[in-house]
Amino acid sequence: MGIFWAFQKIEDLQSSSFANAYEELERKVGAVKNVRSFYQFKYAGPFNGFEYAESLGERGRKCSVDGVCNALFYRNVQGDNMPYDLALEARPLDSFYLNAGEGLSAVSFMKRFYPKSSSFPATAQVALMNDEKKLSESEKAILKCFKKLLSPNKHEVLQAAIDTFNGGLANEIKLNSLETINNNFDYQYLFKENLLEKNIPNPTQLYLLHELQKKLENNLRTKYYALVLFDGDNMGKWLSGAFNKTKDDLEDFHEKLSKSLSRFGEKAENTLQEAKLNGQTVYTGGDDFLGFVHIFHVFDVLKKLRQDFHEMVNDKLKSFKKDEKDNMTFTAGIVIAHYKTPFSEVLKKARLIEKKAKREGDRNAFGITVLKHSGEIQEAVFKWDEKNDNAFGYSNWESLQKVVHYISIEEGEQGKGSFSNTFIQSLSTEFSKLTGISLEDIDFKIKEKTSLNEALDIEIKRLVDRSLKRYESPEQDKKYKKELTEAVQALWANAPAPRAQNFIHALHVADFITRKTANS
Repeated sequence: MGIFWAFQKIEDLQSSSFANAYEELERKVGAVKNVRSFYQFKYAGPFNGFEYAESLGERGRKCSVDGVCNALFYRNVQGDNMPYDLALEARPLDSFYLNAGEGLSAVSFMKRFYPKSSSFPATAQVALMNDEKKLSESEKAILKCFKKLLSPNKHEVLQAAIDTFNGGLANEIKLNSLETINNNFDYQYLFKENLLEKNIPNPTQLYLLHELQKKLENNLRTKYYALVLFDGDNMGKWLSGAFNKTKDDLEDFHEKLSKSLSRFGEKAENTLQEAKLNGQTVYTGGDDFLGFVHIFHVFDVLKKLRQDFHEMVNDKLKSFKKDEKDNMTFTAGIVIAHYKTPFSEVLKKARLIEKKAKREGDRNAFGITVLKHSGEIQEAVFKWDEKNDNAFGYSNWESLQKVVHYISIEEGEQGKGSFSNTFIQSLSTEFSKLTGISLEDIDFKIKEKTSLNEALDIEIKRLVDRSLKRYESPEQDKKYKKELTEAVQALWANAPAPRAQNFIHALHVADFITRKTANS
């Protein structure tokens, strides 16, 4: 990572001189970036007792969390040596503190294990946020006991063991065996697959945790979370005053813009902390944002963030604009990922899908990706909104939310949706039936698109009508069918190229979110 900087003197106190100085400053910074006048890092290695430069550039295993810094602490895989070229300073840590094959930088290691640090949620905790909030009082007491069994305070561990036995949740305990234990609670231990001897080597502690986990597993089951990243569009043009009535007040505009973005950043952070919108901000820098969001709340969170951005930024800058219709926007990358997926990969994907949304969605857009634990990836890109005369009356984000809503409404104790999700799979196969071309090739090979549009609109209505599972009154059923049909038709009408893939993948993303939030 490099930091480029330059200075430009403002020649006089006239308002126009600030704009002139800013233009010159932009040119200077651009020139510095093009030249990149800095020396490449040289990796030093030992030779006959001396350090010498072996080669240019860094080498070695990177941190499993940040993906940038060298891994300095690692755990071998099944007793073998780490299958990576590690930094010279790296040290093994063969204990339950790290997963097998995991490597952490010094910063990541301190963030994870420093006992007095503020508790920043792990991905497993974000995934379980909504589930944890909905636990009954008795279940919350069991969870509290579970956490105490992994406490660094020995007295708390012993008391939790006694409480587990007295509460009839364990048949026997051996308190004198709780000497060497895992005293590092992690939300991933609430999932049965992680309660293993390699993570919890003490058999008594492992037994007690298993007994408590059995009482919680039916209500703590969400394993996916959303990572949201967004970045302001055309910031260079806005800062240059390209959308202003005049550049004479550019300095005032910069000051007002900076304050507005700062206030929005604070509001965005607070939005994720609110009780009904579960999540955690990683950083916010005005038009830049990165945060974890529970997938149950991702639609409401993004909707509110966009609304706040418009009210706190665009509405405050009206007096400067030469056209009030010109609004500052942001483009987002949203990744739905399993809590075990390396965060560095999730962050990398969020940045890639955000750039793809800017490129294919032409800014003021969103890209959404599902990284399934199986390795399968589905992603779609859409504009947030279409023109005001959109015949369907829904933004694309609202359309996607409506699809999730209508196939996730519970019906009695069976938990079946108000609409079956079968229409999604049926639509996937209808493309090939209608065109004789595979989904991957439709956008590139089909020539007569008018007939395809007409046929798809008819098929969408037919398949949605057939998928209604919960019947009320004829009036209500008709209303439900109309809303879901129009939401799906809107996604088809507004999908950018490659159109068929974006449309079908968006529906599959909605279906995946539905299945992972069905019990939230």
